[in-house]
Parts: sequence; structure tokens; C-alpha cells
Amino acid sequence: MDVRFGGAMPIGGMAVSGAMPPRPWASFRSERQAIRSPPIPAAPPPIRVNRAPVLTLWATVVAERLGNPPETALSLGRSVAGFSARAKARRLGPRNAMRGPRN
Repeated sequence: MDVRFGGAMPIGGMAVSGAMPPRPWASFRSERQAIRSPPIPAAPPPIRVNRAPVLTLWATVVAERLGNPPETALSLGRSVAGFSARAKARRLGPRNAMRGPRN
């Protein structure tokens, strides 16, 4: 091996002056095509879930596991969700009541 080239080891056993080594990990597209390719799309926006149905389902499952029949458990689940919604409305206060009914 010849060390006159700054101690660099030749790639692939061949001394190449000024040429880049082959990049097996690179795609077959040229650098210019890679620059012009469309950007990777951003992550989709988060999914917003209304909390009332989730709370109703959770409370229904809990009531069923406590031994209530399915109809009673669903009624209990709805009442828990309703109480929670009313508590949140009270917590938000009268500032939202000024908006009036939705059309």
C-alpha cells in the first residue's frame, strides 16, 4: 500500500484520484432529481375525539363489570357523562353563556 496520499487507504483496493467511491446505499436517482423530489408529507393532524361517548362507554363497562345488567349499565354510563358535562359547563362559567344559541 502506498502511503504517499496522506495515509488514506484506497477504497476497494484501487487508487482513485478525485473520484467518489460508489455508494451502494444511494438510490438510483441523480442528485438533481433528489433535490427536486416532493418533500415528505407532514404527519397527519391529531384525531379529535369527543369525550362524552368515551366516558359513556367507560362508565358502561365499569357498571357491567360491577354486575349491573347491560341496560342499567348504559343508563349509568350516560348519567356519568351527563354529570361530567354539566360540571365542565359550570367550571367554564357564564362567559360561554353570553354567546347565545348556535344556529
